[in-house]
Amino acid sequence: DGTVVQEIFGAGNGAIYVSSQSAVALSAAICAAFQDPEQTFAAGIRAAQFVRANYTSEQFIARFWQALDAPDLRLQGI
Repeated sequence: DGTVVQEIFGAGNGAIYVSSQSAVALSAAICAAFQDPEQTFAAGIRAAQFVRANYTSEQFIARFWQALDAPDLRLQGI
């Protein structure tokens, strides 16, 4: 919870967020996932669809070149 993964995978995109890395919090999230396998499966499908729609190699390359061309990132005088 509160990580870059949560920023990338917003609500409804198939990720489950845990409030801490404690064994209690993690086991509670895992148990909840096992208690509703249909919902867990559907969340996995949503996550896969989200990744395929937003993080292909072509999209990464386009964003990479766009970032390199940003005015504040250009190398001056080289």
